[in-house]
Amino acid sequence: MRCRVLFWIVAVLLFGEGVPPVGTGFAESTPWMRVPDERFGQGWGLLDLENLYDFGRWEETNSLTGDWGGLRHQLYDAGIAIMGSYENQIAANPATGRVRTVRDADTLSAAAFFDLDRLAGLTDTFFLVSMAEREGKSTSADIPNLFPVQQVYGGETIRLDHLAIEKGFLEGRFDVVAGRINALDDFAVSNFYCYSQNGGICGSPLSLETNASLSNYPFASWGIRGRYDLEPDLYSMTGVYNTWENFASNKYHGVDFSIRHDSGVAVMQEFGYRPISLRQAGYPGFIKLGGLYDSEPRHPFPDGGEIAGNWMVYALAQQRIFRRACDGFSQGLTGFLTFTYSPPATNATEYFADGGPVYRGLVPSRKDDALGAFAVFGESSPDYRDAQRAVHESVQTYEMVLELNYRVQVSSWSAIQPDLQYIVRPDGTGRTGNALVLALYTTIRF
Repeated sequence: MRCRVLFWIVAVLLFGEGVPPVGTGFAESTPWMRVPDERFGQGWGLLDLENLYDFGRWEETNSLTGDWGGLRHQLYDAGIAIMGSYENQIAANPATGRVRTVRDADTLSAAAFFDLDRLAGLTDTFFLVSMAEREGKSTSADIPNLFPVQQVYGGETIRLDHLAIEKGFLEGRFDVVAGRINALDDFAVSNFYCYSQNGGICGSPLSLETNASLSNYPFASWGIRGRYDLEPDLYSMTGVYNTWENFASNKYHGVDFSIRHDSGVAVMQEFGYRPISLRQAGYPGFIKLGGLYDSEPRHPFPDGGEIAGNWMVYALAQQRIFRRACDGFSQGLTGFLTFTYSPPATNATEYFADGGPVYRGLVPSRKDDALGAFAVFGESSPDYRDAQRAVHESVQTYEMVLELNYRVQVSSWSAIQPDLQYIVRPDGTGRTGNALVLALYTTIRF
């Protein structure tokens, strides 16, 4: 009961007062909430067998299933979009590891987007409901290692993800999202993270969700988040989320809506700077600084002791470094770098960093293909290592993963990505030799 009251008190204090006066609108949105601006193509896509063997038809449609004989366009015009996707990641460790094997994991997801302005006359209001089904096994469990080599592994069941509403205010300058949402859909986000297949990078910096029970796709929790554009190139974002160690358990399927007495409240804050002049010149980039405080009683160390109260800070920078004059706006070399720090007395991972360059359109005739090189590093805290020694566990110090891949955009709705990962000091203990992982990622949009 105390946690439930605290959650709503903090939410009201942060979002119920102090909204700045109306200024020039900057039309900042929440991309994952909005009805996608899609061209679905014609007919039934590749479900029409006449299109299956004609590659030219593949390029004319933006989804595997087309516009469902016109129904999708009718729904879109009314303010409704239904989207789906399938992702598969195969990974093998042929040379080293406790078990040498090949594993595959996959995710099938679906979402329905509603523009409530078109549907009900509610200006700048949107609703989203989504679900995901995951199956498969983890190659990282066989090696074993800390940073999952298959990002889509985890939560092998069918579950509800988003159940959220968004409202824009002040001519688009202030934006609020509330409901069953994912904290790490908004905070410490880069649109280049998931060119990597490794779970330490793709989605969010892994330390944020392992050192706190923060919601991240496809594991949503109760939350409310507000974002305000202080200036056209500077924003402030605040979020409040319910945190509980077992909220992502498969047995709940994402529909346990209770706020438990032993859960906590995470308050997140981020400031972001996105220079307009660089964006207009074709060199977009940003700097994000953020952190959080979490009140949840947790058991982060192997001795089972309870710790209440935790904080973390992070910094993220991303910048397009190079583009040829003949390239399109989205082509070129972009790099990103992320760093997080968590105090050692309350966290298993103290230092975490990831980053790398991605070159889109390296081959002129393949403007949507991408070559990526990445690294992720995590170092265990001294307090965590002391707790492991106390219970006679193998002591984990650090793990690092190096990754190289090339994404082939087969069509606007499908891609394949051969992937190579090299794991240094697997599981952080050194008991297993450095491991090589060969992987393949496939994605299809319905």
